[in-house]
Amino acid sequence: MSKPILLLLLAVFLTSQSLFIYREREVAGEWGLALDDSWIHMVFARNLSAGHGYSFNPDQPVSGSTSPLWTLLLTALFIATGPSLWAAKILGMTLFLLSILVTYKLAQFIWSDERIAIFSATLVALSPFLNWGALSGMEVSLYVALSLWGIYLHLVNSEKKGLRKYSSTLVLTLAGLSRPECFLILFIAWGEKFLLPGIARQKERFGKAAVEFLPHLFIFAVLTLPYFIFNLVTVNSLFPSSYAAKTGSGGVFGELLQGDLRGAIVAATIKPLYMVIVALGTLLSDNPILSLAFVLGIIALVSISGEGMRRGPWLIPSLLLLIPLGMGLFGHVKALGQSNRYAAHLFPLFIIIATGGVFSITRLLSGDGNLTPKGRRALYLIALFAISVLGVLALARPYLFKIIEEIAPRTGLTHLSVADIQAYMAQVDLFLKFLLLSLILPVLLFSIPKAKGKYEKQAIFLSYGLILLSLLFTTRSNIAYADYYAYNVKNINDLHVASGRWLNENTPKEAVIAINDIGGIGYFARREIIDLIGMATPDIIPYRLRGESGIIDYFRTVKRPGYLVIYPEWFPLIDSMEEDFKRIKEFKIQHNTVCIHDRHFVYEVNLTE
Repeated sequence: MSKPILLLLLAVFLTSQSLFIYREREVAGEWGLALDDSWIHMVFARNLSAGHGYSFNPDQPVSGSTSPLWTLLLTALFIATGPSLWAAKILGMTLFLLSILVTYKLAQFIWSDERIAIFSATLVALSPFLNWGALSGMEVSLYVALSLWGIYLHLVNSEKKGLRKYSSTLVLTLAGLSRPECFLILFIAWGEKFLLPGIARQKERFGKAAVEFLPHLFIFAVLTLPYFIFNLVTVNSLFPSSYAAKTGSGGVFGELLQGDLRGAIVAATIKPLYMVIVALGTLLSDNPILSLAFVLGIIALVSISGEGMRRGPWLIPSLLLLIPLGMGLFGHVKALGQSNRYAAHLFPLFIIIATGGVFSITRLLSGDGNLTPKGRRALYLIALFAISVLGVLALARPYLFKIIEEIAPRTGLTHLSVADIQAYMAQVDLFLKFLLLSLILPVLLFSIPKAKGKYEKQAIFLSYGLILLSLLFTTRSNIAYADYYAYNVKNINDLHVASGRWLNENTPKEAVIAINDIGGIGYFARREIIDLIGMATPDIIPYRLRGESGIIDYFRTVKRPGYLVIYPEWFPLIDSMEEDFKRIKEFKIQHNTVCIHDRHFVYEVNLTE
């Protein structure tokens, strides 16, 4: 990468991040973090840096994080500088810059075209969701940077000799310790490296492939075993308490272990398809201009021959399909999380493919690139897939409500409303519209007779026109999203942080406080916390599964709090027990953008026997 390009990308990055920081200060009035979960990481890191172990309540070890690597990095910064939310922000910004630079390297390697690399990296630097993630206090930038770097190393080094061929396994395992969905990338990369060649070759190659695979498995085990052992010791499970608290039995394996065959069938069929539709619909709708060239980019990536264009690899487009498919099969997630934070690593891959598609227009119309027979088959298969999906969904539309009712309990929506169903159906409609949109350009291009040099000027004009419009669209979205991010911070500050500060000033230091959102309150209250969801208090989970009566039994028989902070909508029975739970304070926010509800109450607990 030349110095001018580096300076260009650095300038775009700094301008974009400065806009978010400026709007945060203007709207929120003080610095903060964009999610309550961000403060959970801060509590763990503060306790660990102060010698209280990996814990939410000091000296009570618990594995309550699906991103231990992020917590450990925050801890290292806290040891060096002291606990500070700016440690999380600066770490996120630094890793976001690394993501931009790795995007450039990855695009350059795949396409051998510096234009594609520059514009891909610039579009990533302007991505609203990735800018949000960098400043949110969450692990977003960490797992995005490690995922992209791991993919790049896999493509560059997997066939080389020496230690370098193991580098991708090392980095992708670290990515998985930053966000568990990233383990899917590692397993897909292993499949491409060891399984697919073995199937294609003679059977005796499997033995050699197995021997070659052992060092990769050893690296994975060395890095992950301490985490799994810690989970077993603290919460008696291979997975952290946050998995049991938020994920439960979701996924095909969890349903089978519970003996729920119907649930397993849903988790193995309907839910993965739904997650693929949601993910691809989100990616395609993120930048409608760029989406025009997405299918063209896939075709170009795998099948168009031409000078300077690499053949393959299939890995990049397959990840956009297989990752959400895996999330549907094995997870219990509600869509893609706030600001798509569970799937942020898919956006750079989508941008690299679509930007490559934009610049393949020049090759196609100028006659420099030719669609191989393999490419024509790919085009026909994509068209067949699109038509099939359209037909199936059109026929299934009358049954969509029934399908969504089956999906909902296994995607985090245990209470469906009409609005929930309409939102799900809107995702399906969005996917269909943009799938059709992305088919228009390749069909038109491949129907035009090719003649070398005949359409060169028109092709250049079209390519740069689409890129310019894409940049303008993304910039406009980014400016709007800076305000959304700023209101996220304001909401968390006004509801959770304000509650924590009030509790710190108005309750005894020995008070025990039960909470349903523990991050901001736990960080600022500095009191012993009972987590009603179960991440920091895993022994409450069996009681919570029995509903409010189970939680009340926990208070009576296991640990009685002095105070309670809850959304009354979540706990109507408790809220109605005025003698046992006395309201003493209300916190309410305006223009809610991120909190589950716009108010919660502080109760003084006086449980009668």
